This record gives sequence, structure tokens and C-alpha cells, in this order.
Amino acid sequence: MTEKTKGGIPKFWKNWGQYFGTGASYMIPVILIGGFGTGLGQLLGASPADPEAGSELARFLYGIGNVGMTFFVPVLAAYLAFAIADRIAIAPGLVTGYFAVQLGTGFLGALIAGFLVGYLALLFIRKIKPPPWLITVWHFLTPFIIVLIVGAAFQWIIGPPIAAASQALTDWLTSLSAGGATAIVLGLIIGGMTGIDAGGPINKVAFFFALGTLGQGVLEPMAMFMAAAPVPSIGLGVAALVGGKLFSKDEREYAGGSLILGTLVGFSEGALPYIVKDIIRVAAAAAIGGAVAGGLAGLFSLTMPAPAAAVLGLMVSDNPLLYAVCVLAGSFVCAACVILFKRFIRFDTKNVAEVAS
Repeated sequence: MTEKTKGGIPKFWKNWGQYFGTGASYMIPVILIGGFGTGLGQLLGASPADPEAGSELARFLYGIGNVGMTFFVPVLAAYLAFAIADRIAIAPGLVTGYFAVQLGTGFLGALIAGFLVGYLALLFIRKIKPPPWLITVWHFLTPFIIVLIVGAAFQWIIGPPIAAASQALTDWLTSLSAGGATAIVLGLIIGGMTGIDAGGPINKVAFFFALGTLGQGVLEPMAMFMAAAPVPSIGLGVAALVGGKLFSKDEREYAGGSLILGTLVGFSEGALPYIVKDIIRVAAAAAIGGAVAGGLAGLFSLTMPAPAAAVLGLMVSDNPLLYAVCVLAGSFVCAACVILFKRFIRFDTKNVAEVAS
């Protein structure tokens, strides 16, 4: 019988989320290095198609960034394994994660490698007792044995079907993101999910989807997400400033903080105080604004090599001007919708907030 937590959630699945969160927390700084490096390098003239393009500084920045983009998925595998089995799993997680990527299994392969290494290392720690004459070198042998087992599994069993599925997924996502109606629809969905709960679980699903596609080399979904991410904070901040008595005194005073979170950092969470008090109208407005921003990013075929929004997003987007247009248009629509909803749709927001909480 599956062991459950107090809330009734199977313990395995609760731990799975914690492991993934740990891996992602170590991965994000690496992907930021990669995104900023490649973005600034290309901005100064470097090109992935021509190793000699641009100045020496541009090529240097692009080279540093390229290293980050190469290793962010193996780092996820390494620290996912670390979350499961502690330090003994870091080295084999890194090696097998990189090996999985080299085999073409991408983000999904590295995830599987991280879990396999973590649980195998846990098995070695808890269940396998070496003979006395091996004890002194066992801690050095264990990572190598784990790499051999997981690496062999990827080479001959797990790798080929995952690589085929990963390639098919990449091709499908590339076709969806290549402009036209499908890219707009994908942007509408990602943007709406990004805005609707201002950094909550639906937002996180959209983020990890975009992150997974980034690991496949498909950069458009991350641009859709990052165009929508600042929209709730900026839109609600603007609405509170111009909406007058539609907002409470506390909400109007908080508008500056919400705008700062949206414009400087690109966080959606600035809208949370407004959503908590008026969940239906505000969440709907944030979702619509986010969908507009994401849909425009799909229409313009914007790309984003790293999870960076707002001011930082301008630095790494392939087209900073159009990225700004997406954010501003989504924020304007969000602000207009929340003002209209508050003015013309009436109900007891206090009771709704109590039910939602």
C-alpha cells in the first residue's frame, strides 16, 4: 500500500515534486548564465551559424553562454539525483545527464537519468553492503558503478525510444512555434496559463513546459511565457492607479510595488494581493492580458534563450522592441479588463475569496 501524507497525497508523488524543485533551483542559475551569455553575444554580432562572426567580445560572451546552455539540463539531472540520495549522486547524475543529452533524449531523458541515478544511489546506500576489503574504496567505486548501470540502460534500452519521442516532440513544437495560427494559439494558451494565478500552480505548469521545450532547443514557448509573466503585476498596478474607487486604499497604495515587481523583475506575483481579494474578476483579467501577450509573441515568432522577463527579457530577446510591445499590450488589456469587470460585473467578492481560500 502506498504511504500517504496527512493531506492524502501519496508520499512518493509529494517527494517527486520536491526532488524536481531542488533540481530546478540549481539549474536556473546555469540557464540564466547561458541565456544572458548567448543573448548578449548575439546582440553584439555573434552568430551560431558563423563561428567567426562578431567581435572577440561577442564571441567570448556567446561561448560562455553556450557552455551554460549545454550544461543546464545535466545540472538538473545531477541535483535531482542529489535531492534523492545526497552528495554521492551528484557526479553520476551530472555524467549520465550529459550522456542522455548526447544520445538525443533531451530534457526528458535527463529527468529520467536523474531519477534513476538518485534511486539507484539510494539503493546502494541502504541495501548494498560491500565486503570488508572493499570498504576503503567503495565510495569511489559506487558513482562509477551507477554511471555504468544507468549509462548502459540509456545506451541500449531507454535511450533510443526516448530520443525518437524527443525528436518527434521537438519537430511538433517547432511546427507549432514557427509562426501562423498554431503559434498564436500556443501563445494564447501559455500566456493565459501564465497570467491566471499569478505564479501559482497553473503558472508553474506553463513555465516548466516552456523550460522543457528550451531543453529541446525550441525557444518560442519561453518567449510566450516571459512576455506574459510581467502582465498581471503591471496590469493590476496600472488599473489600481487609474481605477479610483474601484480599488481600496490599500490596493491603490500597493500599486507602486506591483509595478516594480512587473517592470523590473518580471514577476507575476505582484498581482497576488489583488487576486486574493477578488479572485474571479482579477484572475480572468490577468489570464486575458497574459493570453494577449503570449499570442502576440507567437504571432511575432519571438524567441527567448533563457527564463528572463521584463527589463532582463529585453536584454535576451531576439527582438527587444516587439517583446516590449507584447508586454505593454498584454498589460494594457489586463488593466482595461479588470476595470471593466469591476465596474460592470457585481457580486460579493468577500464570499468568493473565502470560498477560494
